[in-house]
Amino acid sequence: MMQPTAGQSPQDFWEGLYRGAGRQTRGQPSAMLERFATDRTPGRALDLGCAKGDDAIWLAQQDWDVVAVDIAQAALDIAAANAAESGVSDRISFARHDLAMSFPDGRFDLISAMFLQTPFDFPKRQSLRRHLTSLHLAACC
Repeated sequence: MMQPTAGQSPQDFWEGLYRGAGRQTRGQPSAMLERFATDRTPGRALDLGCAKGDDAIWLAQQDWDVVAVDIAQAALDIAAANAAESGVSDRISFARHDLAMSFPDGRFDLISAMFLQTPFDFPKRQSLRRHLTSLHLAACC
């Protein structure tokens, strides 16, 4: 993973990374998400750290309504363009959040954080724990 320069903010780091990236993706969801979500009844999903949108797009193709979140607007712009090209932009809403400071509102049947990685100090476990109330517990097991 690339490393930030001294004094660089998380948002500036990720904006720079995605601003220089093309739209191309693997075009497939993460294997773990696919295994976990394949036999679940679609509902409302939250994709944290959506990057270029592969997981959000796959979920939307499986009839989930998706909220896709990233810290970088550049990543969200790429993901939105990829969703439009895939014909599922009507099933995905994109929102910029720095999860250390804010979290999407609402209740979700599935929360995915497959690629929520960063070279910055980020209280991932605490942030996710704090927001578990957003998950419908019936969809958990």
